[in-house]
Amino acid sequence: RQVIDISGDGPNNQGRSVVEARDEAVAEGITINGLPIMLKQPGHLDTADLDAYFRACVIGGSGAFVVPARTKEQFP
Repeated sequence: RQVIDISGDGPNNQGRSVVEARDEAVAEGITINGLPIMLKQPGHLDTADLDAYFRACVIGGSGAFVVPARTKEQFP
């Protein structure tokens, strides 16, 4: 089984389409899990629905999941 765990604090902002890359990996039998980092920090642009973005655009494959980190304690 091949699995990719992707973490990030915002949507894709450069390179090719994340949906295109996800679909290509899933077609090869790879599962992609999403770990959105949603810590509210002063001066940092927040994506309030980052977990929804990860569900819609990032994860895919058998058993794929999203686990958002909304506090420092949840991050590890």
